[in-house]
Amino acid sequence: EIREFKNLAGKKIITLIQVSEVAAGPSKSKKAGAPVDNEEFYKVTDAIEYPGDPERLLRHLDPGSVGYVNTRTLRILNEQKSEEKAVPQFLKKYAEHRQALLDQKIASVVIPPAKELLAKQDTLRENCLEEWHTKREARNAKGDFIKALTNKFGSIAKAWRLALDPELKYAIENVDQLMKGLKRAGQMPPDGGEHALRTIAERLFQACQSKETEQITLDCLDPKTPAMMEKFKDRCEERFGSLQDAFESVDVEGVGIVSREDFRLLCHEVKATDGIFRLMEFLDPKRTGEIRLSLIDGEVTEDAMLATQTRRQMQKSQEHSAGVVAGLEQATQDRVLT
Repeated sequence: EIREFKNLAGKKIITLIQVSEVAAGPSKSKKAGAPVDNEEFYKVTDAIEYPGDPERLLRHLDPGSVGYVNTRTLRILNEQKSEEKAVPQFLKKYAEHRQALLDQKIASVVIPPAKELLAKQDTLRENCLEEWHTKREARNAKGDFIKALTNKFGSIAKAWRLALDPELKYAIENVDQLMKGLKRAGQMPPDGGEHALRTIAERLFQACQSKETEQITLDCLDPKTPAMMEKFKDRCEERFGSLQDAFESVDVEGVGIVSREDFRLLCHEVKATDGIFRLMEFLDPKRTGEIRLSLIDGEVTEDAMLATQTRRQMQKSQEHSAGVVAGLEQATQDRVLT
């Protein structure tokens, strides 16, 4: 079939080579060859009225099974004046390629010697044990860290606000930030100073960080508190129609601050009582008696404050206007009586 193609194609082979190499661009060398577009190849077989199966012919000229013919292959076919010299080269490539595939298949299923197999199993078992120990150490380190914070502060939410994230960055981004948090939390090692503290911080950072963000957030240490915050927001929307309306109902002065008691009553009203303690520990860790609504949602708090203050100003303007009208009416009545 290759011989028949060579005889019928003649000079069309070199034309196909040139077209393909021009399409591939100057970066492709003649030695490396360029891919021949299959559609162009089939156009040639149609033009010479090749009687065989064009797809099978393409596979003949593609001994590497890459899916297309290479111009280097066609050049070898074209430059060999006699098909008796050209065809054996393809047969040799086929044999080499098939032998390579067979060797790969045999290598994939052959059972290695017992000694080699046992050595691989030992290595695999040791790696698995090492990975298991590493994960267990990480879990233990995180658990001990959370326990120590809870014992000292009473809750992770409070420890987060007072020690780990007092500046409200909402994330510990690196080991240095965690070291500062450990110092504020009183988690300094008894010996070793800064070097020992950094070692502990590096281990804790790896154990506690989120795999997605590579940062430590409150959700990493205490996922229940952020979950309760979201639940509180959802319940406010269900009860009042929006979180802003809920804020306006409890913050009648429009200052963005409410008392702990008012916040507690709001939690009861929206039926989020199971999270009151966690939320208050996060929102008022120092027990000042006041809660800043911006800690729940800063943008909504600003909108609620602006709406409340605008409404109060309008009410004052209306009261002032009503007072002026009443005063004018009274003055008019006094003049009539006089």
